[in-house]
Parts: sequence; structure tokens; C-alpha cells
Amino acid sequence: MTVMQVRAILNEPFTGITNGWSLRYVNLLEQLADTLQLHVFLPGDGAALQAHLPKAIVHGTGDERRAPEPKRSLPAFLHSLWRPHADNLQIIGFHFYPSLFERLQSDPNRYAADVFFHTSSSIFYGAAAHSPIRISDFCDSRIRSLKSQISTSRSLKSRLMLRLEVIYTRRLKQRLIPADVKVVAITERDCQEIRQAMPGQQVCCVPNGVHTLDRQTLEQELQQRHASRQIIFFGTLNFAPNMDAVRRLLQDIWPAVLAQRPALELVIVGRHPPDWLMEMAATTPGARIEADVPQIEPYLRHSYLSVCPMFMGAGMKNKILESLGMGLPIVATAEAVAGIQFVDQHTGWLAEGEQRLAQATIDAFALDAAEYSRICLQAHELAQRNSWRQAAAPILDLIRAGNDTAPPPAH
Repeated sequence: MTVMQVRAILNEPFTGITNGWSLRYVNLLEQLADTLQLHVFLPGDGAALQAHLPKAIVHGTGDERRAPEPKRSLPAFLHSLWRPHADNLQIIGFHFYPSLFERLQSDPNRYAADVFFHTSSSIFYGAAAHSPIRISDFCDSRIRSLKSQISTSRSLKSRLMLRLEVIYTRRLKQRLIPADVKVVAITERDCQEIRQAMPGQQVCCVPNGVHTLDRQTLEQELQQRHASRQIIFFGTLNFAPNMDAVRRLLQDIWPAVLAQRPALELVIVGRHPPDWLMEMAATTPGARIEADVPQIEPYLRHSYLSVCPMFMGAGMKNKILESLGMGLPIVATAEAVAGIQFVDQHTGWLAEGEQRLAQATIDAFALDAAEYSRICLQAHELAQRNSWRQAAAPILDLIRAGNDTAPPPAH
């Protein structure tokens, strides 16, 4: 039986698994490489990614030079809004690498499918793809994320600018993503936003997954976990939704918790904490920051509870999945657990508003050992239903569905 050849295209050099986006595409690519003959193309050096994907064939260009970005100004934004095209996009993070486009054009293989990771890959490199089926993983929650920022913004000017960003994002997708591209996004809520922006486009859900702690190890740690006084919040700390969450946590939630539970400790773990956050944590009793740690797992396994007071953002929160994967109960908002089958008082606690989040955190520490263990094990069971293999299945289904018209592999 011939193994299908599929090409995956990344929009950026690989520098390691440093955020939720790189975590997503590396794990999805790993699953695709288990089933397909997967060729991965990216700008820059491919050696580091090859080490993560031993079953794939990684093609780096060896060149990380980007094309100059278009000048950003209100007239340029309005012109791009009126007539968007690939060389006038006014979105930070949309970078074009000429060497990657040249490498894709010169690739002699014929593929059953091309899979683009990130919206910008589809826009910039789509012309180099001629396979029967093209799939674009937007990893895209941008419209929903912008809408969540509108609902939490206190500034009229900010709300108006965010609404313009929503209109602009919708328009560039409508104009620049070909109608035959199959679009995938992380949650059904994100997919619905894309369907509204791109009516007629085939859109399906490809959730995030998680690697879990083995059950036996978790059971051995439950007594130690129950004795812990540590609460954890973690994530990329210069990311706007996380900054909003940690500010609420330090200003409003944690002081109310500490007033009733003075023996507790709050640890905030993550990359790139801004100076204001370092100063705020340093002056907040019972709180500390652990910045740029090599691994999050030890901090999760030594905590009693994960807290996630997020009111903006979109997609699936990896901090929720990773907490569940370690069997760690969670106090969170509905936004934080979007796309996850999280059940209040079964895998943790749902609460809205700072006061209710604080009270749920306080209440969580009233559990006896048996009740705490039950919630930990239920959280772990939920994580086991969210594997990366299950997450990648819809992409494989799209590829197989298009295989009838695929050309034979090159020899």
C-alpha cells in the first residue's frame, strides 16, 4: 500500500516549543508523520524541528531573512482594508520569507495534500501549492479574541479600534483565502466565527491535545498534593489575555483568598514577565514569579490548585489542558475552559467575576483528602480524552477524503 505524501508549510523559523502555537503545530505534525509521508517546509534551519519530528522529512531553507514589512499608518490601514493583498497587510506577525516561497516552488515532489499552519502561510505561500487538497490550520481565534477584548475594554477609542480590527480581519480572509481551502480552527466557537466571516468555506474543528501524567504516578502523589498550600497560574506573561488575568488575580482575587487562607502561596510561572508584573508580584504578600523556567510540570505536580481567571482570548487554553493532564483541579472562568468538556465541581470549579473566583478558590481548600483525590482523578480522565492523536484525526480525514483525486507519488 502506497503511503500518501503530504507537505506541511510553516510560517516561521522554529526556535523550540515556546508558546501555545508551536506546541500545537509540533504535536499535530508528529501525529500526521505517524500515518503519512510528511514533508515539512519552513524558513531557516530545520535541524531543531527535525529532532522533534524524527518520522517527518524537514526541509529548512537556511535563510531567515524576511521581506520588509509594509509601513503601518492609518492611511495604509484604510487602503489595506479597502483592497487587501499580500504585500500590504497591516497585521503584526504576518511575515513573508522569500526563501521559503522559492523553496516550495522548486520542490519537485507531487503531494496528496498541502497543509498550511497559520493564516499567513495560506496567504503568502498558497500559490506554490498545487495538490488536489489544501488545508489551512488558522490556529485562528483572532476575531473571537478581538470581540472578547471589546467586551472587556473600558476605553471607547480602544473599542472602536478593536471593531475596525474585526472588520479588517474578516475582510482579508474573505479576499485572500481561496474558496477551495479547507479551514480548521481550534474550537467550535472559533469555527462559527470563521463560517460567519467566510460563508461557503469548509470549516472544521481540530482541537488541541495534551500529554498526560500516568495514572499510577498521579495516585502516588495525591496525598502530597492535598498537603500542598500552593496555587499556580502559568502562561506566556506578556500575552494580553494572560496579562489581564494575572492583573485581576493579583489585584482582586488573591488578596481576598489570602485574607481567609493566610498560609497559602501563589506562584505565577511563565516566560517574558513585563516589568510592571515583576514589581506588582514583589509587593503582593504571598505571591512570587518564577520566570522562564525550563519545565512547567514540576510546578504543577507540587500545586494543590490551578487558577485561570481569563476574561478575554479565544481558542483552547493550553494551561487548562496541561493542568488537567497533571490531574490538577482548576478554578476558572467559562472563557478559560472554552472547547473543553469541563464540568463544574467535577473537574474543578467554574466562576465568573473576581469575588466568585476568590470564593471558589477558598472553598477548594476545604476538601478532605478523599474528595480532593476524586476531583484530581476526574480531571485526569478528562485530559486522557483529549489526546493529540484524537486532535489530529479531522485533518487526516480531510486528507483521505481528497486522496481519490491525488496524483501518484513521484519516484
